[in-house]
Amino acid sequence: MTGLAGATKYNGLGAGLLVAFFGASPYILIDWPRFVTDVREVQSTMANGPGGIVRGRGWT
Repeated sequence: MTGLAGATKYNGLGAGLLVAFFGASPYILIDWPRFVTDVREVQSTMANGPGGIVRGRGWT
């Protein structure tokens, strides 16, 4: 019952956050493939570090 009660209580909050997010950034919906590509690129950069930077001694 707790899961069901929590899901129904905060259902409107999640919908409101989605509306606010896409309302503030409408081009995400217009150019969805580009958005997904950019998010994956940022994830890769955060996981592997920026490419093209030569790390010298002490930066291992």
